[in-house]
Amino acid sequence: MNDLLPSTPADAATPATVSAAPAQTAASRAFGEAGSLAFSVIDRQIVRLAEAIESTAEIVQSIVTQADPTAQDTIGGVAGSANDRLRSLAGTIRNQDGRALAGKAQEVIARNSTLAIGIGAAIGALAIGLVARSAGETAPA
Repeated sequence: MNDLLPSTPADAATPATVSAAPAQTAASRAFGEAGSLAFSVIDRQIVRLAEAIESTAEIVQSIVTQADPTAQDTIGGVAGSANDRLRSLAGTIRNQDGRALAGKAQEVIARNSTLAIGIGAAIGALAIGLVARSAGETAPA
């Protein structure tokens, strides 16, 4: 006999129940893993940004030390101040956490939806331009 058909009229009248719990649990776990992966990528990018800023500070310092002695007197104070600020900024950025930055971004968006819409529009325009260029077309101005 066919296993797909009910064997008795009572079986036909009983609605089949399907549990969505396993699928919801799997989806929740996958979403959590994707979020963790995204935050680890953000954390790595934070470190890279801090390193780039520190490299910029080193370049500024190198330029000052290689400059003409008379120029060193003139730009030394300004360059030293810029170097200190760059290093401070790098330290501040390095101490940031991806989850904390995401939370701060959500707070800013919640307070100023116009800003969020503007940023979204700008990102969309950049994405359209990139897609158009990669397709060999010119992006509208």
